[in-house]
Amino acid sequence: MKAYIISSVLFISISINTGYAQIIDGEVFLRDSIFINASPLFKNILAKADTYKIQFIYTQINRDKNNQITYHTYSYHLDSSHYFYPASLVKMPLSAIALEKTADLKVYGVDKFTQIAFDSAFSCQSTLQTYKNPKQGYPCIGDFVKRMMLVSDNESYSRAFEYCGQDYLHKRLSEMGYTGVRITHRFNPLCDSIENRYTNPLRFLGKKGELLYKQEMQISKEKLQNPLGKTIVGRSNIIEGKLFPQGRNFTFSNYLPLEKAHQMIQSILFPSSMPKRSRFNLAEADYAFIRKYMRLYPRQSEYEEYTLKKGYFDAWKKYLYYGRDTENIKNENLRIYNVVGMSYGFLADCAYIADIEKNVDFFLSAVIYTNQSEIINSGNYEYQSIGLPFLKELGRLIYAYEIKRKKEYNPELRKLLSENY
Repeated sequence: MKAYIISSVLFISISINTGYAQIIDGEVFLRDSIFINASPLFKNILAKADTYKIQFIYTQINRDKNNQITYHTYSYHLDSSHYFYPASLVKMPLSAIALEKTADLKVYGVDKFTQIAFDSAFSCQSTLQTYKNPKQGYPCIGDFVKRMMLVSDNESYSRAFEYCGQDYLHKRLSEMGYTGVRITHRFNPLCDSIENRYTNPLRFLGKKGELLYKQEMQISKEKLQNPLGKTIVGRSNIIEGKLFPQGRNFTFSNYLPLEKAHQMIQSILFPSSMPKRSRFNLAEADYAFIRKYMRLYPRQSEYEEYTLKKGYFDAWKKYLYYGRDTENIKNENLRIYNVVGMSYGFLADCAYIADIEKNVDFFLSAVIYTNQSEIINSGNYEYQSIGLPFLKELGRLIYAYEIKRKKEYNPELRKLLSENY
């Protein structure tokens, strides 16, 4: 089912020597201290961790008397050589890097709310000149970021990808130490690995339609693939309604190991707690911008289309802790800042969860594969019966443990009540 063979043996201790906090395999601790009261369904799924390709990372946050942060991190089945398709998790680094790039264009009079127009110069490219959004009334980088963080919008992702281009993205990721991460394609299955190396020419326009900045079509210098080499998932694949007797080839697909995504969300929530190299080069206003739309429920935004009547319930992308609950969330003290992925049977969520009233906060990132048929593109995935219930209970088990966990100093979380956090 894969083009490579990987041992499933757990390491007793994993130390990632990148300047980040040590990540310790926590199977025994988690099983004996946190999962002891888990439901039979949860325990049964966890017992088949290899089948479900489960990985997760739990980070305890400790503070000193000055509210300075240190981390203690446990992992379960964490292995970056076990490929999972990150799906929309890549929207988190893409959003941050798109905002970085836009800030560098300030000398041209460009910011994240400046109108952007996409032209077409190669196959698989499409134009985008105008559309309405609630505030600006036209496409802009800020609007793309909002939609990606709010409801995981795929069109906004593809446009932000076209704006950044492969070379810019990977140069910046490499500078931050994320050398193995790959963001290589639009979310358009009709675009192949060559077409995704060619990204649209585009223009930033002033309030009177005048040209502020023009970016020519970008062409990636190399054909990037994920560091694992040839990567096949599944035993068969459905393409345009036809079943093919081999799995899907993810060799040239996006690649974002869970520990890297976990580090990225830590960097976005608490930049000063991370090594300087791994921080995004963002002004505090841009950090707050991403955090705000990571946190908001769809109905809390300015977008009329993101309402319950249109199917956007509060827990649209709050898998850890809420699963797929459809009722309105009433607990205003519980804040979840997160990014999710759902595709080809893979379910992932990277989250910072905080309860202002109970003085609890922690990071939790997890992935599970729910495709027992191993037929890719069948649409017959066990998201509802396996994946979402598992992630919901995982978040709640960690939360329950955190409420009881003794800390020398309680966190100061009142700033999370600010509209700008």
